[in-house]
Amino acid sequence: MSFLDIPEPIDEDLSRFSSAQSLRHRSNWFIRLRTIAVAVSVILVLMAKQVLSNLNPTLLLLPIGTLAFVNFLYWFRNQKAQLTNRQTERSLIKIQMLFDLVILTVLMHYSGGIENPLFFIYFIHVIIASLMFPGKQVYQIAFLAIILFTGEVLLSIDLFGGKLALLQHYHVLSEAYHLHDQNYIFMMLGMFWFVILFTAFIASSMMNRYRIIRDKLIKKQRQLISTEKEKIDFFRFATHEMKTPMVTVQSAIDTILELSKDSLDEKSIDLLRRSRGRTQQAIDMVKDLGDMTQGTIPNKLEKSKIDISNTIRNIVDEEMLNNQNNLTIIQNIPSDYWVTTYQSLFEKIISNLVSNAIRYSDDGEIIISLIPKNTVFEITVQDFGIGMTLEQQRKVFDEFYRAPQAKKHTTTGTGLGMSIVKRFIEKMNGHISMKSEVGKGTTFKMELPVNV
Repeated sequence: MSFLDIPEPIDEDLSRFSSAQSLRHRSNWFIRLRTIAVAVSVILVLMAKQVLSNLNPTLLLLPIGTLAFVNFLYWFRNQKAQLTNRQTERSLIKIQMLFDLVILTVLMHYSGGIENPLFFIYFIHVIIASLMFPGKQVYQIAFLAIILFTGEVLLSIDLFGGKLALLQHYHVLSEAYHLHDQNYIFMMLGMFWFVILFTAFIASSMMNRYRIIRDKLIKKQRQLISTEKEKIDFFRFATHEMKTPMVTVQSAIDTILELSKDSLDEKSIDLLRRSRGRTQQAIDMVKDLGDMTQGTIPNKLEKSKIDISNTIRNIVDEEMLNNQNNLTIIQNIPSDYWVTTYQSLFEKIISNLVSNAIRYSDDGEIIISLIPKNTVFEITVQDFGIGMTLEQQRKVFDEFYRAPQAKKHTTTGTGLGMSIVKRFIEKMNGHISMKSEVGKGTTFKMELPVNV
């Protein structure tokens, strides 16, 4: 957050000023704003002294210094004091704004009063009040500003012949006659009252409208989160319940093929083998859907320190057990390389990349490399298989996408593997890229942090 950004509430309540914590954050922002105002005021006073001979800088620097001191006390209090309750925090901010307006009125008095055009700073306080408080409380600040400034003007300007002024009026530019004219004074005050009340109305109306919209958006967001959770729970339940019967069907088909291969004709055997392949495809899709739902629930994942060198070797050995092709896997992997990461996600990433490389390569080599760096490590999986066009590479991480030549090469595959890989890598704060050429193979390169 930058120095002057207005902080958004971080509490669970929808109402913008419903908690002490929200008000404390606003108070800290106001303190930062006031710090800048103090610095700018000192610079303006020193510059004005060079131009305005009637100006007494000492009379102005004293209240500015007082404001700076009180601002420091508020900052110190906010840093050290524990949150109490909403009413206490709100009262302290109101006292803070009351003190600001009093100091501003003193500064206005010593710098010309109504002849000083900087009285628009009162309007800024009303706008700030609309950010701090709801509705009617903004008008409280506006009326307080009206009372203070009007009182200063009426007490320091003698409208009736030089004997009724209770405060000395300090001229900044000249002792112009109109500054003692009753009609002029009340016209200026009337405009001041109108503008400050209109500012309060516009600012509070806009902020109230903003809060209504914000509340609606938060409610919608919570509904979407709840719906997403229900969808994920359904997918997890469905994949769990669907997997068992499909595995049972596949086992039954395997048993029939094994026991009846001599008595069944070729057409029946081919039909059973196709059924087994489709069943395996359905099982793979159920597994992938389960992996996708796992990736959407990061708070249920646990980090651990693992030897990824050994993990990669074990996954390669498992994948090669089902390898029907004449492939050699070259592993350029250092021994005993330990990192802190999500083991389940990492294993699924490597398993998908290696199984894809095996599935879409007929023969030759697959090269797996691990390169440790300072805060990250790099893993590369390179095959020399069917490859992809540039257009296909743009879609490879889309859900359910399979390139045409991939479908021709093998019927197995769900089109979810690379989408899962990308999602898991991003969840681990990593990055993945690829290079591919049709007929020459594909290389996937990913970088992951050594400490997630």
